[in-house]
Amino acid sequence: MNSSNGGSTVHVEGPRLLGNKDRSVMQQDQVPTSHAGEAAGKGFVSIIYAVAWTAEAWLHRGFGVRFIGMKGPLGFGFIVLFAACWEHDDLRPIGVFLGFYTLFWMVAQLWAWCRRLRKKIDGHTRYSGRPHLLRLLPWCSEVTIKRLEPLLVLAAGYFIHHVNRPLGTYLIVAGSALIVTATFQLATEHERVLDMNDAVTGQQITAERYRELQT
Repeated sequence: MNSSNGGSTVHVEGPRLLGNKDRSVMQQDQVPTSHAGEAAGKGFVSIIYAVAWTAEAWLHRGFGVRFIGMKGPLGFGFIVLFAACWEHDDLRPIGVFLGFYTLFWMVAQLWAWCRRLRKKIDGHTRYSGRPHLLRLLPWCSEVTIKRLEPLLVLAAGYFIHHVNRPLGTYLIVAGSALIVTATFQLATEHERVLDMNDAVTGQQITAERYRELQT
């Protein structure tokens, strides 16, 4: 835009419309950012599930053949890194915890691999395991016990924290992660039940309409 002021001409540029080339460059700049954010989110969720698994390895048995996966090594690495933050405390209790966790993880993983090689896949392949507490509380349902387990882990962490801070704090962290994963799992299963109910209801309605057409 040109404007005249005292015989002199001043050239003022207005807002320039973005062309296709400019828009494509902006989109290319945004794509890596979105992918990085998505990868970071998935990584954070994977860590939460891995930390929760370090508690489930003590609490459950009979896991699905695909349940453990990368949660095993991720959980091991997280415990090691967590213990490294308490180098001035007594790390023997959390070391014992790590040793037993590794044993439980290896046994469960080997058993899952054997079942897979023998093609003996019974039940859901991502089943989170049957709680040991069902033997002590047979009148409780599995869902009820899995809702109580995070609270038991948190309580154990609270009391152990007064004796050994590294292990007690870790159990509180693991119990918190278990609350998140258990809540998400129960919510997902509830949604699947609702979807199944909707599918059955839809099939019944379709069958009734079909029968009406035949009469």
